Amino acid sequence: MDKKNIIISSSEAGSVDYSQILEDSEKTARKSLSGGLTLIRYVGLAPESVVNLKTKSEEYDNDQILSILSGEDWTAPEEDDGMI
Repeated sequence: MDKKNIIISSSEAGSVDYSQILEDSEKTARKSLSGGLTLIRYVGLAPESVVNLKTKSEEYDNDQILSILSGEDWTAPEEDDGMI
């Protein structure tokens, strides 16, 4: 399976045809902590609704996107609950 990952501006997330990608809907697609970015995943070539987006990033493979998603823009730091 040749899964691709891209990041788009959340303002364009409503322009994606979710029947062509791996996310079910705009509401279930992963968003950055700020809400300004949305992760889109698909298999093979980018569907037309993705190709037509103006704010898309380059395509990332699984290892690359996992590294990005573990960053501070996508993952909240664990809070110290005072336990030792």
